Amino acid sequence: MKGLIISGILLLSLILNINIVYSEDICFKEIDANKILMDLETGHLDKLELVLFKQKAVEYEKQILIWSDKFKLKDDQLNICNDTVTKYQTLRTDDKKACDEAVKAAKPSFKDILLYSFGVLGAGLLLGLLL
Repeated sequence: MKGLIISGILLLSLILNINIVYSEDICFKEIDANKILMDLETGHLDKLELVLFKQKAVEYEKQILIWSDKFKLKDDQLNICNDTVTKYQTLRTDDKKACDEAVKAAKPSFKDILLYSFGVLGAGLLLGLLL
């Protein structure tokens, strides 16, 4: 029984020893493996960031289009408001002219005042002479 255990231990140590010897030839050193792993993780993260950046770029392009449309609408509104202001200024000028003409037409002229005054004076003299 002891012989069986000893032969098992020897066989196991031989197998482990062979694996260790061959593993150094096949496997990477721990530092190299860590570096490769870090590079792979960094590359994977870079790909994820690239995908996120592409998604953000698409969203930003949509926002740019929306803002461009908004600016165009605001420019159109500004042009309409400027046209409205110009029309109101023209209307105000026309109203002022019409008002000035109405005041001028309602106000008696110097000739009318003079004729009225002479008429009243003449009527007064006539009445005075008759009485």
